[in-house]
Amino acid sequence: DEDLHGILHSHTIASDGTETLEAMAEATRRRGFEYFGVADHSQSAHYAGGLTLPEIAEQHREADQLNKAYNGKFRILKGIEADILADGTLDYPNDILETFDFVVASVHSRFKLPKKEQTERIIEAIGNPRTTIIGHMTGRQLLRRPGYDLDIDKV
Repeated sequence: DEDLHGILHSHTIASDGTETLEAMAEATRRRGFEYFGVADHSQSAHYAGGLTLPEIAEQHREADQLNKAYNGKFRILKGIEADILADGTLDYPNDILETFDFVVASVHSRFKLPKKEQTERIIEAIGNPRTTIIGHMTGRQLLRRPGYDLDIDKV
């Protein structure tokens, strides 16, 4: 427990989560964590209510207001779960990605690309200087979906 300082890659009601940013941050703070990292889905994730640019701006304003109220005793980190497109780019330009504290880059489509292309796609996303975390590294969902074909050693 002493190694865990916060929670990252969490979705709020702004995309496909079930709680507000404030409620999730407060629950995290009450459990003794130092930070909460919100990472709602990005604009390509229409099926999950991915955030538009105005919605990102609103969420950032809310996080800034809450952080001011926490007065340094707890922090909300502003993140996004950006989609890795088929060519390995992320679905927001870097000037938008730069507004986040962290970026979770994840594959949410084109799971059946050939192994070489899928591997190059992930490597390209990792090479983006704004990528902080790779989400769903293998794409596998237990009892639902096998992982995508990927050269994990090369990645």
